[in-house]
Amino acid sequence: MKITIHTLGTADILQSEKLIRPLMLPAVGDAYDKTPHPGNRAAMLGTALMQWALLGVRDESQLEVGEFGKPTLVGGPAHNFSNADGLVVLGVAEGPSCTTVGVDVERVERSDEHVVRNYFTQEEAAWLHEAGEDEEPRRFCHLWTRLEARLKAEGCGFGIDPRRHPEILDGWECATFDLGPHVVSCAARQTPEPVVVPHTTEDLLGLCQS
Repeated sequence: MKITIHTLGTADILQSEKLIRPLMLPAVGDAYDKTPHPGNRAAMLGTALMQWALLGVRDESQLEVGEFGKPTLVGGPAHNFSNADGLVVLGVAEGPSCTTVGVDVERVERSDEHVVRNYFTQEEAAWLHEAGEDEEPRRFCHLWTRLEARLKAEGCGFGIDPRRHPEILDGWECATFDLGPHVVSCAARQTPEPVVVPHTTEDLLGLCQS
């Protein structure tokens, strides 16, 4: 199953705020105006820009929101957004046979033993701890993004605790890859074959104006 992973770095996106802010859906725009943190504002701008340019979303009626808040595009391809520390990713499934997809991105920083003890299987923890000090944070991100991608594909995120309901993780296939200082995972019912397409703010704004 081909899944296109669109990427957008947001280090300089705040410079284009005046051009992107009008593209936001009303509820998102209201939340954006109340968000003080520059990193969060950049991620919201990047998401809105990709939603407009790549998914063609112009109105809230084009989206249906699930029980746990995951939006789906009415009549459109399965998709999912994620962001982390200067990078927004959008996964878009190719073909009508894929009705849901989950994507997660994290920046490689450090391993979290609380997460390891509470969310990883014994086999996963053993694989993690086999790594050297330099490699362990990256392996941690591989495991964590795979967990989150499956939960997002299910449509619940952590709205359903996988420790109490491990069955929600069954049946999902994952693909995980490194992307510079980040790790990206995508999940679908069929084995994902991710194809990365990088974008810039300028080229996406150009698509919005075409």
